[in-house]
Formats: sequence, C-alpha cells, structure tokens
Amino acid sequence: SDNTVIISQTERTEEYVKDAKREKELYRNFSEYINSHQDESTEEDRWRVTQGKKISKLNYKVEEIHEKIDRCLQNYNEYSSSHKEDSTEYDKKVEKLNQKVEQIDKRLEDRESILEQKIDKVDKYLLNLTHMMKELSVQKKENLDRGKD
Repeated sequence: SDNTVIISQTERTEEYVKDAKREKELYRNFSEYINSHQDESTEEDRWRVTQGKKISKLNYKVEEIHEKIDRCLQNYNEYSSSHKEDSTEYDKKVEKLNQKVEQIDKRLEDRESILEQKIDKVDKYLLNLTHMMKELSVQKKENLDRGKD
C-alpha cells in the first residue's frame, strides 16, 4: 500500500507502516518537552545577565569612588602643601572617604560571594536536570522499543 515504506539495512529489511496519529502524538510530546526546557534555559540566561549587570554596576560605582578618592588625595596634596594649618580638617575628610570605600568594597565582596554561591546552586540544579532528562529519554526510548516488540 502507499503507507508502507521498505527500509533497508545492512543485515535485514524491515517494514515501516506510517501511523499519522502516533506521529502527531510523538511530535506533540517532543514539542512540549523542548518548549518547556527552552523556557527554563531562557529564564536562567536572563537571571545570569541580570546578575552580571548588577555586578558591573557595582564595579563601576567602586571605580567612581576610587577616582573620587584619587582626586581628593591629589587636591589634598596640593592644598596641604600651601595650607599646612588646615590639613587636619582635610585629613579627616580623606579618612572618612577611605572608610566609606572600605565599606563598599566589603559589601561588594559579600554580594559577589552570595552570587557565586547562587550560581553554583543553579549549575548543580542544571546538571541534575540534565541527568534526569537523559534518563527520561532513555526510558522513553526503551518504552518505545518495547512497544514495537
């Protein structure tokens, strides 16, 4: 009949009977599976990009603060050379700025540590999910193979 196709292999010949209903069911299952996992991947990618942007913004702020401190130190050096008596006031301002920079650096390190821990958890979750997907694929293939027998 026109729905029968002969498939040749090196050792044997098998007859394949086209089953449109079964093909539609398999197509739907594979499509649902692929779409659901694409969504998960997209969400994780978006999360990683967002975290990367946050880190970049924090690094930019720290760089700005370092630049401000450098300018303050430069101004301080210029000022102190011409006004020795007012240097203690300036020293206090510089010390205060240095303390703020240290606090910001500490918070940035803490946030980076937390972010690295979260990324490690996500990576472990994805690894487990990948193993589960492989096992599911093998089980479905075995079930399909058993169904043919």
